[in-house]
Amino acid sequence: MGPEGTTAMWVAGPLPMVCLKCAARHDVKPVRRRFAIVGDGGVAGDVSDAAGALSDVAGGVLQAAGFIRTIATTKEAELEVPLCGACEGRWTRARRQLAAGYTLGFALAGATILWIGMGPRVEGTALYWRVVVATAFILAGVKWLPVWVKRKYVAPVALEARRIQPGRVLLGGVALAAVDADGPPR
Repeated sequence: MGPEGTTAMWVAGPLPMVCLKCAARHDVKPVRRRFAIVGDGGVAGDVSDAAGALSDVAGGVLQAAGFIRTIATTKEAELEVPLCGACEGRWTRARRQLAAGYTLGFALAGATILWIGMGPRVEGTALYWRVVVATAFILAGVKWLPVWVKRKYVAPVALEARRIQPGRVLLGGVALAAVDADGPPR
């Protein structure tokens, strides 16, 4: 069960022409959307971060292995999802906001790196605090800002793939009324 009034639903074929986000029956059309579940490379990433602290070579090898494992275990599916015009518009705007979040995040990280490299030369405690502040800004820009944008703006208006299996996808964020609209869920 997701946010209030939503649930998850297995999709394994053609869907009734009912908007999956709001259960509207008017102005509904199938919209081709691509869903992906990133593989379990997070565990390998944690291991590679720890190893990277021990040795640059070992850390690099493990990070490459974690990246390859993530790519190999990522599952993708493309579906024609019935959405009304209003829900499709909200989803499209949310995707643009996510792209803006990533762009702003990387710009913040880049500006921070420039600040470290081009700022006045400092040593000792001042250098320590400059590195601490810079690290916080880089993490905020690259990691936390896009995650916050996704939770705040994208998740409430988009459908998400929770599991992808051959021939079917478990979609989350489906309106309860859409599940009951035309018979049992698929």
